[in-house]
Amino acid sequence: MVALLKTGESGTCTEIQIKDCYAVTEYISSPDLRNYFDRIEYEPLLYKYEDVEVLVKSIPYNQTRIRFDNLRGGNTPTHIFAGIIKTDALDGDLELCSTQFNCFGVEEMNFTLNGNSVNGYPMSIKDGSSVFPLQKFIDSTMRTSNVSCDKFLTPNEYRFNWIWAHHFEAEQTSQGWTGINLKLSEAFAEKDGSMSLVVWIISPAALKIDKFHQINKVNL
Repeated sequence: MVALLKTGESGTCTEIQIKDCYAVTEYISSPDLRNYFDRIEYEPLLYKYEDVEVLVKSIPYNQTRIRFDNLRGGNTPTHIFAGIIKTDALDGDLELCSTQFNCFGVEEMNFTLNGNSVNGYPMSIKDGSSVFPLQKFIDSTMRTSNVSCDKFLTPNEYRFNWIWAHHFEAEQTSQGWTGINLKLSEAFAEKDGSMSLVVWIISPAALKIDKFHQINKVNL
């Protein structure tokens, strides 16, 4: 309702009364936009996006072979990512980082679909080398030979952001159960604290909006 205008270096402000204030707006449209939104009269509008499911699985103690065979069922997702982290870091800890995923002695990682290994897996790791999982992560996120990408993780940086990845392509089935199996060089002990496997599953989805403003989610 009022505006203050500072004048000079005195630090005092002058009050200005604002009366009969109005805004000038301009509406810009196009035939393509009008035709697109007019379609709602005879078919719902479709907005596609990527749906993300986040699963957290506790890793058992005193076992070197860990199996999570049936993580998610249904349509085959487009991507799956996984990382191992201390459970306390996810619960909130001043000394731990909630995004610091490490190898933690994984000797073999395997992503499965209906019990069968997907392309590029199982993957063996020797001496904690990050070369193969980093290359797979870059390929799965479609950054290989992508000149539009900015700076990416170096091998040393990846060791503290160790994310296992897979892009589902040309799979034998469009539906099934995704799973993860891994082999540790040394089993986790209870004295070392609880460890968790965090899994991100990316799937195509869409929202349908009809002329009655009803919104429905569709799995693609």
